[in-house]
Amino acid sequence: MNKKKKGLSKGLKIGLGCCGGSVVLLVVLVVIALKGVQTALKPTPTPSTTQNTTITPTTTPAPKYIYDIPALIGKNIDEIRAILGEPVDKELTEPTQEQISLGAKEWDNTFKKDDFDLLVTFNISSRKIVDFFVDTSSKYPDKNKLMEVTNTKENANNYTIESVKELKNSSNITGIKIIPK
Repeated sequence: MNKKKKGLSKGLKIGLGCCGGSVVLLVVLVVIALKGVQTALKPTPTPSTTQNTTITPTTTPAPKYIYDIPALIGKNIDEIRAILGEPVDKELTEPTQEQISLGAKEWDNTFKKDDFDLLVTFNISSRKIVDFFVDTSSKYPDKNKLMEVTNTKENANNYTIESVKELKNSSNITGIKIIPK
């Protein structure tokens, strides 16, 4: 006996399967479109002219100093080079053997940061810092400004500050020296 299968024909099944897939795709597209419309219709907040709003910065403001001299006090020239980088003196970073034999006891290195020079004088044999020198410029014309960019203060416990006066006019300064105690 031949049993005849009952149910949907193969063509009808394929047709319904395609329609079902199309319906799912259509529903997904409608949901995406509605979300886009909701976003577009959402009002954007505008600052009120009558409201006094205080905005608190989320980051700490950058320090005003260029060189943190107090952090360098107590370090030798090699440690300072590791912190500040290679001096701009290049081959003159160290004295030659001839200069040492002629009696050189101290040497200096110049460091440059933000177009600002820092001259560091050190004892050749001990490598200890003798002083730091920063000169005046149109950007930093006086002692107070120089102290600000070097993060130094009068009457510190571990260094002293001396004004370096002009030779021709002693009422003007050419810079300041910061001398470790």
